[in-house]
Amino acid sequence: MMMLRLLQSHSLFWPGIWSLTIFLVRAEDTQERNHFPCCVPGPQGPPGLNGNPGHNGYNGEKGNQGQQGAPGAPGAPGLPAAPGKLGPIGPKGEKGEPGVPGLPGICQPQQKSAFAAHLGKNYPSPNQPIVFHNIFYNEQRHFDAASGIFTCQIPGVYFFGYNMEAYKNSKVLLMKNGVEVIGSYQITSNAYENMSGSTILKLENQDRVYLVTGQDFNGVTHTSYFLGYLLFES
Repeated sequence: MMMLRLLQSHSLFWPGIWSLTIFLVRAEDTQERNHFPCCVPGPQGPPGLNGNPGHNGYNGEKGNQGQQGAPGAPGAPGLPAAPGKLGPIGPKGEKGEPGVPGLPGICQPQQKSAFAAHLGKNYPSPNQPIVFHNIFYNEQRHFDAASGIFTCQIPGVYFFGYNMEAYKNSKVLLMKNGVEVIGSYQITSNAYENMSGSTILKLENQDRVYLVTGQDFNGVTHTSYFLGYLLFES
């Protein structure tokens, strides 16, 4: 069997040698006729076919983490977002501690008593209650316009005040049941001055309150006022 293969190879070898010899002789003869130098390269052959794709390489080992870079410049502010939906109501909180008690308020009286009067004439008679001629308010009629005396009808705490315009030497006294409570004085040769005063009095039923001027100090003029009202009952 081996001998047969050798004989077949030998029979194919020699025809190939002869073919190569003939080709070289013809090529040399052609070269001489055309006078081409033997070192001139032939034209470039067509590109060869693409080779088979290679195998994928192996992944390398994971590198070490790099250093953190410098922070970038802040970006422009974004547009405001739409308001979110209302969340659910939370649980009821614990009861707080009681607060500090407030100050007691002023109890408004159930009954009313008030007056306001304007003098209207200059220089009332001295050493007696000043009579006021113009009555602004006296709905309960506890102030007697004819005598200028306020008489308490509702026991309680009252406010009284006066504002008198006086010329030259003048004196005004606020009296309760014939006893001086407060007073205002003016000593001047030739001028108009205001004299005013106010106080709070606790009155019982039938107590009387009024104003008087002095014998030698009666410069009270017509632009003078007297008022009083009940703050609260007692």
